[in-house]
Amino acid sequence: MQKDTIIEIWETGTAAARAFEIRIAVDGEVVMNRRLNPVEAMEAREISSQYASFFSNGKKGKNSYLHLLGESIFRLFFQPGWQELGPKILSGGRLIVISSIPQILLLPWELLRLPGFEDMADGSSPDFAVLRVPMEGGRPASSSLPAPFLSQPSELRRGPLRMLFFSTNLQHFEEEELSLLKAVQGLDIHLEMGETASFEELKSSIESFQPHLVYLSGEAKLSGEVSGGEARLAFMDPAGKLDLRSAEEIAPVLKSGGVECIIIGGEGNGPDPARELLCQRLAEDLLMAVAWNGTVAPQEIVRSLSQGESADEAIWRTGQRMLKEGLEEKEEKKGAIQAYPFIYAVREPTGLFDPNKKREEIKTRYQELPPMPGMTEGHARGFLDRRKDLLRLYPDLRQGAVNALIITGELGRGKSALANFLARMLAASGYFVLPLGGTAHNPISSARLIEAAGLQLAAAGEYQGLEGTKRLLDSSLPVNERLAVLMELLRSNRILIFWDDLDLEEKTGRISDPHLGELFCQMTKGLHSSRAIISSQKVPADASILPRLAINWKLDRLSRTAFLRFMLQDRIIADGYRKGEIAFDALSDLYSLYERDPSKLEQIRSALARGLPKDVDPLARLAECLSPESLLALQCIAVYDVAMSPAGFAAAGGTDLESIAESLPLWEELSLCYKTGNLWAVHSSARPALREGLSPEEIREAHKRAGRFLEEMAESGRSPELFLFRLDGLLEARGHYLEAGDLAEARRVTARISSYLDRRGYYTELIRLNREILELEPDKDSMNWIAQAYAHQMDLENAAQWYKKALDMAPDAFSYQGLGMIQLGRGEYDLAEESLEKALQIHLGQKDQRGKAAVLQALASIDMSRKSGSAAKDKLERAARILEDLGDRMGEAAVLQEMANIDMMQGHYDSAWPRLARSLELAREAKDRAGEAVLLFYLADVDRETGELARATEELDCALAITRDLGDRKGMAASLHGLGMISSQAGEMEMAAEHFREALQVYQELKDQAGEAGALFQLGALAVQMDRIQEGLRLMALSAVVLRSINSDEVKNIEPVVERLASQLNFSQDQFVAMLQEVMHSYVKDKGRGLIERTFGG
Repeated sequence: MQKDTIIEIWETGTAAARAFEIRIAVDGEVVMNRRLNPVEAMEAREISSQYASFFSNGKKGKNSYLHLLGESIFRLFFQPGWQELGPKILSGGRLIVISSIPQILLLPWELLRLPGFEDMADGSSPDFAVLRVPMEGGRPASSSLPAPFLSQPSELRRGPLRMLFFSTNLQHFEEEELSLLKAVQGLDIHLEMGETASFEELKSSIESFQPHLVYLSGEAKLSGEVSGGEARLAFMDPAGKLDLRSAEEIAPVLKSGGVECIIIGGEGNGPDPARELLCQRLAEDLLMAVAWNGTVAPQEIVRSLSQGESADEAIWRTGQRMLKEGLEEKEEKKGAIQAYPFIYAVREPTGLFDPNKKREEIKTRYQELPPMPGMTEGHARGFLDRRKDLLRLYPDLRQGAVNALIITGELGRGKSALANFLARMLAASGYFVLPLGGTAHNPISSARLIEAAGLQLAAAGEYQGLEGTKRLLDSSLPVNERLAVLMELLRSNRILIFWDDLDLEEKTGRISDPHLGELFCQMTKGLHSSRAIISSQKVPADASILPRLAINWKLDRLSRTAFLRFMLQDRIIADGYRKGEIAFDALSDLYSLYERDPSKLEQIRSALARGLPKDVDPLARLAECLSPESLLALQCIAVYDVAMSPAGFAAAGGTDLESIAESLPLWEELSLCYKTGNLWAVHSSARPALREGLSPEEIREAHKRAGRFLEEMAESGRSPELFLFRLDGLLEARGHYLEAGDLAEARRVTARISSYLDRRGYYTELIRLNREILELEPDKDSMNWIAQAYAHQMDLENAAQWYKKALDMAPDAFSYQGLGMIQLGRGEYDLAEESLEKALQIHLGQKDQRGKAAVLQALASIDMSRKSGSAAKDKLERAARILEDLGDRMGEAAVLQEMANIDMMQGHYDSAWPRLARSLELAREAKDRAGEAVLLFYLADVDRETGELARATEELDCALAITRDLGDRKGMAASLHGLGMISSQAGEMEMAAEHFREALQVYQELKDQAGEAGALFQLGALAVQMDRIQEGLRLMALSAVVLRSINSDEVKNIEPVVERLASQLNFSQDQFVAMLQEVMHSYVKDKGRGLIERTFGG
């Protein structure tokens, strides 16, 4: 039975003269009571202070000085009663120091030098240990024999030992982790390590892991003096700043998780008062708290604790050896007394778990990182070792020091996972994420970006009603304008643009889509409140020198420490490591395999768990675990680059759903595929090697089947089930057909995509896709699509050349018609008529009635250009009959509207009205509300001209209601403008002014300067009619100023009116110039609102 020497010290005296009372008991018998006078008490405090500061100064001659400290402790506390104490203490046991005075507990009792042992510290005896018992209050309540501990130990939990390690040392945390990993090999310990070293992570880890032992390595800070000061331990917050936490904050977290012991260590050489104070206060709530005055505790301690030994004995035995080695080192040898423990306890120390209880099964935990919706990259089954990256990048992104982050590096470095993790962190802090991933078949493009951003923002409540969101999907706007709208949205909202795997041109290193390249350059210059995260193998050459608010973060491979941690996340590997069947060195040797191909990290781990012979490829080892049928199916579904449903896997694999359902769990277990939501994806690192195992015929058939499935899903409107937009689904299908060498199917799907891109105004992407087809073989349809795209962009020269290229291959109605329309636009009517007639003849020969109708409409345009309205109407009537017979209501309505326009131009309102009425009826039957609003506007125009003002007002009110409902701001402005014209014509001046002012506001919001000028002019005309000629003149002059700013020919009609009014008011030239300067100042100041309010009232 061990003998306890108990020394209890408490404070007495006055504030001006503090003294210490001492009571020493040996083996339950009080041997000595004495008082240290104020001078002696001061000396004791100074010893404590000197000892704590001695190591931080790096002085030489440490050991001789430490001997002096040990002698002083003996002189002050033991020498007066040594004659009686000596024989009892020298027989060994424990020295238990009980006190409420921090400086007393901080004294180096381990250095105590007793008579006869001058050459060594008494603590070096194998039978002698030092325990510190922090006690609240002053003098004990009783003078009877002191009890060494305040409470009895509680019942211990089951083993094996669960240990949680956190290091906040950014410079050396990986070295500490590696040292601890090496220490636990062959030991029955379940070890978990913190990833971010944040206090929040500590709380969640303790709650879920329920460790017996928590080891915190980091910096401790002390505010104030040791006596009365507060010690805090430094954690890291998400912004990368120190997050100081007191013992009062840490203790409840430890206690709630059933923690028995905490070790607080650090890289400091020697004691740290802040760390000691923390342990003194934490010991009140735990079995034991240990201040480890150095780096990671050695293996001997961990081994003993894992075997269930008493914690104080396990820790002190090694500390005792280290203390002896340090004291025996020569003075010139660096690092004397590197570390030894100060053990604090208020309960009798025991083991940390009960080895006699049935073992508890502990599941290996890891951080699963799912990819973003619609992506397969960015998945990680065990996200770790990105602390330095996250602590640097996340705060900069949050605080705006970085607006655009480009993460670069080789394949397999973890770019997508880091980008994904950062995106999720920003999403948690309030950013709306717009993710877009590139694949081999579907690179990131401006078309995909606008579609994805527009549809996602339109579906989000906070962005639904924004004007910018609507304009983003306005196909009447060119792509560069829509991207400008997107930039406006980004600069005024908290949105995160997340592009994963941005593809670059091989030769130039630039972004192949010029619109996207321009947007990238703009984003790197600054996004205000939004952010951009982009992963790519290198920085796009579009902005090779990045502006201040953009950075390139080149990602390194995982460290050796992280690699080992990742391997040990596997249950089988971890069990083998604990049993000593897998050695630390063997795992380290595998790191070279990872270095050669970092993309196969998960497959290396899975193969190792199943026995990975030396020089055997991990994928080859995993393939051996599959049946031939399961392997073949997996190789076939590896053609997908997107997450897929089991039905899609069955389609590509050429098998049934039941077989896929049976194979999926094993594929997942082998880290060959993973689940994301209801979908599955084959690991990108495994796809190339799996596909290489197929014969050329097998891989062609797999691609065909995959293409058919994706196309069917897109055409049936089910692409969202795969987290794909319809466009993305078709692009992926097209890519599979191309991979299969099935050009006929690829052309067919490209035509479907081109039709959509043409309607949506994505001409650059349309041209790119069709050029890809032409690189494989000549195709007139692809040439026609390219020509049409150039024509829509008003690049008529290129358009004509491509139509001619198509015609060089074979006569084609579409080519002749397109060429004819270009010639018509150039005023080459004879050439246009010749081309269109050829198109008409081909349509007639093919009995293509729809094509015939389209050409008749084009020929009618030539007639109109030649001022032959009757001939034009004749052709249009023939076209309308054809479309009516075909049941094409929308086409018929459009032709009727063209005929009505001719009637209106000729002043034949009586015939124009029924055509428009019929067109309106057809639009309503087709539920074309936008078309309905336009036709109501035209009908109102006719009624206004014929004096049917009441009916015209009713029609415009209806048009206004529809456009408001649709969010059609242009239509709203036009309807309001029309209502203003009717009210003015009816003499209702105030009502007219109200309509024109509302129309003006919408025009200005839309930046429609032509409309704005028109509304200003009408307001000026109203003012003149109301005898406010001076104000009317200024409003009309302002209209002219706006028109001149946009180089509008309409200014020629406005300026004479302004000059006549100025002359009527007898303005001199100087007065006229002054008036113009006044209105321009008014426009710059408030867009003319002040002038309007002065004219018509607030």
